[in-house]
Amino acid sequence: TPENEYDDDATTFLFDELGPIFFNYDLLDAIKDEVLCPFEYYPIDYDPSKKESAKAHRLWMAIEAKKKENPRANIEDLYRRISDIYKKSEGKLPEIEKLLRDSSILDRCIIFGPEKEFNSKTKEMLVKSKVRWTPYYGETDKKQLDLYRNQSVDVLLTCKAVSEGMDLHVNNIILLSSDKTKLVTLQRLGRALRTHGDVTKVAKVYDFIRVSDNETADSNRREWLENLSEEGLKARRG
Repeated sequence: TPENEYDDDATTFLFDELGPIFFNYDLLDAIKDEVLCPFEYYPIDYDPSKKESAKAHRLWMAIEAKKKENPRANIEDLYRRISDIYKKSEGKLPEIEKLLRDSSILDRCIIFGPEKEFNSKTKEMLVKSKVRWTPYYGETDKKQLDLYRNQSVDVLLTCKAVSEGMDLHVNNIILLSSDKTKLVTLQRLGRALRTHGDVTKVAKVYDFIRVSDNETADSNRREWLENLSEEGLKARRG
């Protein structure tokens, strides 16, 4: 994936160094050819708490004030802080608890959380569910990953440690939070879309979406993944 939708300089550098794209093989092509499997998409709506919404509102007001004072002001940090509020929203917790009651979802599943501290709350729910699970982070002993590989556990709880570059048998993905870039989301989906020889496989993706009347990164991702899911299932049916 040479194009980076949020980094024009990186994209330009790649094309300058390597030249233009001479062959394009996208996800739908791979599903059609049974290299990858299609997926069903399940958006999970959540509402941030009143406290979180108020905090985000104050930050939005600060952004507007800065832009009014100086249209060229650097406001990236404020945007990041708003994003962090929603990524770690406690409004997700009741919906996570409901989701984890369904043992079929937890069969060969990877849960991507925003950070270890938030994941500790998910960990408590996994313990109650009595499912076999293990955490895995960048600094975690690789033996924990081997537990998932050899099917000693069914659920892997992580943040970014298995977003790319690992070949694992995965049926379902739960996105408790998502990066704004499509590339990271595709890398995470890729963990579940490998067929491992089962051409009848259909993965499932559960994605936490903030309820809002406005267009948001979540609503844009929802529309994109709904379309990708629909087209993928259609492509597999031929």
